[in-house]
Amino acid sequence: MKSQTIRINDIGNELDELEKKARDLVLELNKKRPEYTSKAYLAEYHIRGLNYHYKNIVKYYNNFVKEVGMRLEVGSEVVWMYSPDYQTMLFEVYALVNLARISLDNLRDYLSPLFITPYNNLPKSVNDFVKGKTECPIYEWIGTQQTFEYLIDLRNCIVHYRSFGINDNTIVSEEGVSVNELTDITKIKLAPMGRAFYRKLDNGGISINIFLPDKIFDKSNNGKKLANFTYQNRWNILSMSRSFAQAASDVILSSMLLVMENDEPLYTYTK
Repeated sequence: MKSQTIRINDIGNELDELEKKARDLVLELNKKRPEYTSKAYLAEYHIRGLNYHYKNIVKYYNNFVKEVGMRLEVGSEVVWMYSPDYQTMLFEVYALVNLARISLDNLRDYLSPLFITPYNNLPKSVNDFVKGKTECPIYEWIGTQQTFEYLIDLRNCIVHYRSFGINDNTIVSEEGVSVNELTDITKIKLAPMGRAFYRKLDNGGISINIFLPDKIFDKSNNGKKLANFTYQNRWNILSMSRSFAQAASDVILSSMLLVMENDEPLYTYTK
């Protein structure tokens, strides 16, 4: 069986293009709005950082897939293996998720020239911004996107509730095997937040995926507690990381464009 790895070129060059647009915007803003220079450079820095972490995720994800593929070739049904590449990939996911959230919080600084509301009355958290009322199209759009909701929940989870953290041993099971079944097999308590699975393909190959939970928090009955993690949506950690990086980069660029195109305060914010 041959495992399938991901090449950066196969997933498009959208993040590289966004990074280039950021560089061009910084140069243009330096000419048109020199007082905005420091904010523009910070915005570009965040976009470059998101791209950097994403490419590292691809690198270590592929290393992990190759390692698992070699073990499955000998007929193993459940792989329990030493895999520092998996752990290193999670370091990069941590960094990307937190940087993406920081980037969203920093929209307050990028967009503050467009707010009639005094800067000190603008919330520091993007979450508080979205829960309040504003006519700013950037925040209105963020409030409608599932990607941002999941990103914010994931960041809150890994910072305040539960870590991604695992040791450098990893379990990979065939899709459909539950965490409880794995616990019985390995005789250890193991319920990692991200779960690695494999699936045999009709062409004789094998697909190896690391999935994030379908949802992070149970918000029913006006409450908020960690959900029982399930993986039916098959939200691959690689594609989700790409979505986080691209969505955050898009709103950063949109914010800079909005500032460049408008010289006067336009928007208000209220709780």
